[in-house]
Amino acid sequence: MRALRRHSPSVPPAPRLPLLMLLAVSQLGHVSASPDATTDLADVKALCDLYASTGGPGWKSSGGGPGWRTCHADGTAAGNPCANKWFGVECMGTRVTGLILSTNGLTGSIPDSIGQLTGLNALDLFSNGLTGSIPDSIGQLTGLKFLRLYNNSLTGSIPDSIWQMTGLGWLGLSDNGLTGSIPDSIGQMTELVFLYLYNNDLTGSIPDSIGQMTRLRYLDLRF
Repeated sequence: MRALRRHSPSVPPAPRLPLLMLLAVSQLGHVSASPDATTDLADVKALCDLYASTGGPGWKSSGGGPGWRTCHADGTAAGNPCANKWFGVECMGTRVTGLILSTNGLTGSIPDSIGQLTGLNALDLFSNGLTGSIPDSIGQLTGLKFLRLYNNSLTGSIPDSIWQMTGLGWLGLSDNGLTGSIPDSIGQMTELVFLYLYNNDLTGSIPDSIGQMTRLRYLDLRF
């Protein structure tokens, strides 16, 4: 096992986000929703919980229509996220498959109910003001291909459930205050192409099992 050390290795520049998402979310398929599609109620509740937990009324954008602002305190909504095309929400049929709210002024914490969005392929909350820990329930998103949470103020250890997400192609948790170590179980993430964990407070050694990740092309563990 190799010890983590402070260094600035020469790493190839990462492609721009659209290409990253094309590669990591290649199994999304055609994203569409019929005008009369009734969004899955568990998805609606999870979206409205996120809106309430992250200062939704203060977001930089909520889209052109009422959208997110139709959320009620009990987690229901007068609107229909898929049929009404809520800002940052992508759907296939009645299920939410993408949640893209990067650089949108989200504050507060990620709610446990994020794990109810079991149809998600892509979750992008990059460059907001999120605090608190990453909920363990995020591991319930077993179809996730793209997860980007970096450049927030997240703390605590990386949930063990993330290392069990063997279908992930892109994992970005950099520029937070995350602690703990990288477990041997990271080796089972054999679909991972992009792994960014730099600028956190991780300690310990780099596990030898990382060598099992044969598809890995971009790796940055600087701290």
